[in-house]
Amino acid sequence: DRIAIFHFAGHAGSDRLLLEAAGGGGQAADATGFAAFLAQQHGLALVFLNGCSTRDQVQGLLDAGVAAVIATSQAIRDDVAAEFACQFYTGLAANRDLRAAFDEAAGALRAMRGSSLRDLFDDDAGDLAFGKPPWALYERAGADAATGWSLPVAANDPLFGLPPLPLLDLPKDPFRYLAPYGRADAPVFFGRSRDIRRQYDRITAPDSDPILLLFGQSGVGKSSLLDAGLRPRLERDYVVVYARRSQAIGLVGTLQAALQPSPAVRDDEQGVGLAAVWQAAEARSGKPLIVILDQLEELEARPFKTLAVEIEGFMNSLRELFVQPANRPRGRLILGFRAEFLFKVKKWLDDAGLPYNDKGILEPLDRDGLVEVVEGPTSTPALQRKYALTVTPGLSARIANDLINDAGSPVAPTLQVLLSEMWQRAARVHPAQPCITPELYSGLQRNRYLDAFLGEQLDALHASPSSRADDGLALDLLNFHVTDQVTAAQRTRAEIEARYPHRPAIWSDLVLPLRNSYLLADSRLGHGDGAEATRLAHDALAPLVRERFNNSTAPGRQARRILENRAKDWEGGNVGPPLDASDLKRVEAGVRGMRAWTAAEQRLVQASRTRHRSQRRERALALVALIVLTGIALWALWQVVRPTYLRGQVANASPAVRIDAIEIDRNEVSIALYAKCYSANSQRCPAPIGNEDFGRYSDGEEEYGGLPVTNITAVHAQNFCAWIGRRLPTLAEWETSTLQFEAEHIGPIPDRRITYEPSINIGPDAGTVWPVAKRSVDDLQENNRALNLIGNVWEWTCTSTEDSAASCWTDYKAVWFVGGGHELRRKDLKLENLRGPASPFEPSEYIGFRCVLDSSKR
Repeated sequence: DRIAIFHFAGHAGSDRLLLEAAGGGGQAADATGFAAFLAQQHGLALVFLNGCSTRDQVQGLLDAGVAAVIATSQAIRDDVAAEFACQFYTGLAANRDLRAAFDEAAGALRAMRGSSLRDLFDDDAGDLAFGKPPWALYERAGADAATGWSLPVAANDPLFGLPPLPLLDLPKDPFRYLAPYGRADAPVFFGRSRDIRRQYDRITAPDSDPILLLFGQSGVGKSSLLDAGLRPRLERDYVVVYARRSQAIGLVGTLQAALQPSPAVRDDEQGVGLAAVWQAAEARSGKPLIVILDQLEELEARPFKTLAVEIEGFMNSLRELFVQPANRPRGRLILGFRAEFLFKVKKWLDDAGLPYNDKGILEPLDRDGLVEVVEGPTSTPALQRKYALTVTPGLSARIANDLINDAGSPVAPTLQVLLSEMWQRAARVHPAQPCITPELYSGLQRNRYLDAFLGEQLDALHASPSSRADDGLALDLLNFHVTDQVTAAQRTRAEIEARYPHRPAIWSDLVLPLRNSYLLADSRLGHGDGAEATRLAHDALAPLVRERFNNSTAPGRQARRILENRAKDWEGGNVGPPLDASDLKRVEAGVRGMRAWTAAEQRLVQASRTRHRSQRRERALALVALIVLTGIALWALWQVVRPTYLRGQVANASPAVRIDAIEIDRNEVSIALYAKCYSANSQRCPAPIGNEDFGRYSDGEEEYGGLPVTNITAVHAQNFCAWIGRRLPTLAEWETSTLQFEAEHIGPIPDRRITYEPSINIGPDAGTVWPVAKRSVDDLQENNRALNLIGNVWEWTCTSTEDSAASCWTDYKAVWFVGGGHELRRKDLKLENLRGPASPFEPSEYIGFRCVLDSSKR
């Protein structure tokens, strides 16, 4: 059973093979009996009957259990038979499978002997009449992929027979966090052996198309496969040029730079076309030229000139290279891009009439590939001597299963982060012999995924001694490396410095630290000019960066939101409304944490500064007068319109409960209660924004009357409280009520953190506001309790943000609102997160209020 191929060459017929007898001379072997003998050889993958007219013996061999048979349909000449066999075994030795080797042999026979085959054989009948060779490859029904047998399959090594890697120094570390693998990292690039084999065979097949497409999902590792997996192995027999598409010069410029990597071009190449330059390069080296052009999809996000112009120019260049078979260079062009771009690329190539192969899909790492990545650095003596790494048996399969089962995880980058972190920790614990253990993995797998990695790297960057307080610039810069399609983008140093001219040291102060944190990667342009450039370390980071950027409250992000919203009115020389004082203050505070201002933004800020300088004094005087007059008017109104029955009705409908030394309303003020004040005096309690016909709620029978009132200012909330002999709570009173409530019902309060169960204060109708008297904790039935101190809607206080320890209502510039809204989640349940500043004169649809009993009214 050790024999894989039985090859017969000699005289034969439809029912026999002529063998040599033990004592010399010929002896015919009956085909049926010989088939039975071969059927006992269970290791056979192929029987090759290279004699005359052996086709009639095929079915007997297949019925006897032979998986694949090559046989002839008629008489053949010895020299042609030997030539065909040599071509077939040359293909097999080049690690082609049986089918590919057979097809290559048939193609080579036509190429060497011409299209007419009749003169090569002893019989003019059969397949020759149709211009077909007399050999055919047969596969037994039910023998799954019998013709897919090859030497790598037999050796159980996908890389068997491929050219070895060139002599390269081993990298310092076996894992690279999120950095892409390049040619220098080829010795530690694992997990893609079968893909390397498949793509290598596709590229080097003699009959392959001149343009090959390689594509896959975002972040699947296309660039690493091309640069680290294929490029070093192709270099033995080809001149290989790897380049990423440069926005500065476009696809045509990148291709020209790849063909002419230096300005030194021979005189006889001046002014000639791309095809001639390519062929001249092949002539100089004596090897075919393979050009790998990666990141093709970036032309859509950042086209050179215009998208149509760039595509048309690129297709014209490819037509010049490949449209005429007789003038084609010997090499190949490999185009790498994301899978969703495939339809467009194929259409461009089809419209241009260009030949291409589109079978280059790269799937995500499977279980075997993940195991190979984990165990790869332990797989050879050289790697073992370099890293001395061991992996606990069975752990690689566990890691692979966990990642495969985690449907939402980007498998390859997540694995790289985990392995890099485990390697670093293992090397610190045992420098001489680091070991990746289940304990090490269990300690990391719960919190070391990509979003956590991004957050921790940013936190470490902000906490470094050389870093200033986080002003948002790091996220702004990372977001600059994200495309409109939310994938990784490349930016040159010139582009970065032009975008942040107000931060002249941004390259050394921020770009290099972000590279050292594995969030940006060094990405030289690849067209020979050596320009410095960076790229987001991995496509999988792009949506995480964009989400953090959009949700950031850093000063730079706040300033950018304000400017991008308001500067629209100032574009094109127009003049729009200036910023108010609070927005101008936020913009000026965030200038260092965002990109440079546009011309429209500069005009907006300058006009706002001019206006506020001239009006500052008048506004200050007006504010003092407003405060005095408002106080007098409120006091007078209180004395005149306070009807005892209405006050009692409202007070009874919102009873106060005692918590510690504080008497605070049990419920938030409802729409119906506030409407009663509105009906009594709409000047004191004006209607909420957007509710002009507000009086209809005063009887409490309207559908929404029981909901908490919002869209009113803190001033009007204070008016209401004063109307019923109360006032807004201070920040301290609210926190005391909340903490006392917590202590009585939950227990001790470590680290001032609210420790409710996950369902509490998120609401029975998650994502919506519920009625004020509706309990948020079903099992708290005592009457003497304040409801919804945490959750439902935010609540006004009367405490100034500039002096939180002062008594109530000392400053109208900004006051605290507290308690969280219906959007509250468990991660927010900490008192420091349950407050925010706002102008008391600006209503909000998210902020309501409750009152406390003023000590002077008790």
